[in-house]
Amino acid sequence: AALFPGSSTLIGNLIRTTLPTVSQWELSRRRKPTLANRRWLRHYTDGCRMELRMIPVPENLKGLMFYQVAEWLFRSANVSLIGLQTEPGVRGSVQLNPSHYILKGTEVAVVITQSTKRAKTAFQRPYLERTYKPLKSDLLAWD
Repeated sequence: AALFPGSSTLIGNLIRTTLPTVSQWELSRRRKPTLANRRWLRHYTDGCRMELRMIPVPENLKGLMFYQVAEWLFRSANVSLIGLQTEPGVRGSVQLNPSHYILKGTEVAVVITQSTKRAKTAFQRPYLERTYKPLKSDLLAWD
């Protein structure tokens, strides 16, 4: 993120793009347009709080696939796992979204998070396959 200022904001906003519900859309049409009511601005400022961080993958996630851990972290802790450094210490060995990669517990995760502490705490919790109940909007997005 230091090499590319604004990259974590851009990626964070791209990852969190969602469809508005009908009630949100109707409500936004009734409001007078002010800076505070601009949804895109709220999303942008939320993205500005995100940081790109490298966090060691703990041993307890060994054997899980990248996509499983990515979904779990996003749903349970609002941490976006976007890649892995599969050979820590080797420059240029980051893989972005290796969805079916099986974790060995020796990698370093590339995450977008509000803080390093939040990401480290999320990684240390026990993995639960389903830590959330799908929202209706999640299901509608795939229709």
